[in-house]
Amino acid sequence: MGLTTGISVKANRLTVSAILLSALFSCRSPQTLMILTDAPEMVAYAEIFNRQSSSCKAYVTYSPTPETELRLNTEMYDLVFASSILDKEFIDLFANLNSLVRNNRISGSQLYPHLLETYRNQGTRPVIPAAFDLHIFLTPKPNPVPDNRMISFKDLMDACKEFSVFRDGVYSKIAYSPTWSRNLFYHYLEEYDCAASAWGREDLNVDEEKLSALLNQFKTAYREAFPIENGNAEKAFRKKYLYDSYKNLLGSGRILFYDTEIGEWMKTDPNEDSPFDFLYFCESGKITTEPDVLFFAVPKAAKAPRKAEKFIRWFFEKETQELLIAESEKSWLNSFGIAGRLSSVVDTNETGLCRLYPYLTFRLPPAEMIYGSTPKPLGWERLTEQVLDPWVEQNLHSETPVPYPAGAVRLWFAEYRN
Repeated sequence: MGLTTGISVKANRLTVSAILLSALFSCRSPQTLMILTDAPEMVAYAEIFNRQSSSCKAYVTYSPTPETELRLNTEMYDLVFASSILDKEFIDLFANLNSLVRNNRISGSQLYPHLLETYRNQGTRPVIPAAFDLHIFLTPKPNPVPDNRMISFKDLMDACKEFSVFRDGVYSKIAYSPTWSRNLFYHYLEEYDCAASAWGREDLNVDEEKLSALLNQFKTAYREAFPIENGNAEKAFRKKYLYDSYKNLLGSGRILFYDTEIGEWMKTDPNEDSPFDFLYFCESGKITTEPDVLFFAVPKAAKAPRKAEKFIRWFFEKETQELLIAESEKSWLNSFGIAGRLSSVVDTNETGLCRLYPYLTFRLPPAEMIYGSTPKPLGWERLTEQVLDPWVEQNLHSETPVPYPAGAVRLWFAEYRN
């Protein structure tokens, strides 16, 4: 929670040196499938594939920045399994995977329909979503949780009016503030169909007029909960208390909601006896995934595209999915679900994951409510931190609207891409 905090950091789930496999051969066998990934779990998944396949052997190269490896060695890889590959720089490098998708089904597995549809690019499918995470809010029991387990921004701000305590110019309790979360405002935009996209652009593709209108709408609800004269007190509360753990903050009644991701939360071993419950952030009947969706892509320059497609089909089979979530649970991986996330296969989550994590039973959102986060450019987190987040917070704490920083965004892109 907050601009820098969270339950844990995904990048530190595993020690890279413990799982790195080198796949740089000067001479390749016709049976070789070369995979590039930023998901350490793929190493274990490839080992399962190799045990089951006699006609093809997968070799995995792990890189925390697969985009760098793609720039240097595009022709080396047959298959990419990564989250940071939707930038304009790369989508034209990937083959169209439409042939793998028929009526939203791969190998008999039904994918989340809106999630799959998000990643069409001018009629083609350069990527297929494999796993995703969702933004959730933890809250102490017995705080009533709606039957649909959804909470909107208005609900959060209404809770602030009832829960927060402001005396003598100081907040001693705050239900929740959007300034604690980097992603909340961008989920809000996504769910009102005003997403910042990277498809086919050299810079950020966004409807500036609609974006400013939605920020004003967001600000109005925020101001009702936090009058402008209390702005410094809200900032002081953030600095004074939000260094603490979510267990202490929620358990002491200092705050009412703590936002995180469901994959991170599930690894804290929640159960029916947990003192906390959770809600999904939802606006306009939509629940948008976190930006770090994991995708499959097949480079056009791949030496073994058919073997790459074979691996994708194998990955999405029901029996395989069950094997993968079981493998992720092993002590050396200690990872939730599919590579730390929910699977893009509906049945995997609603049956396999619920058997492994009974706490999730009846707690997953309907498949038709889940939408993919629109493609984000490389450096998205840096862009939000350096340019967009300051603009949003400046507007929340200012009487006079501050225009969308189009010039600063373009300058950021020009400097970042160089």
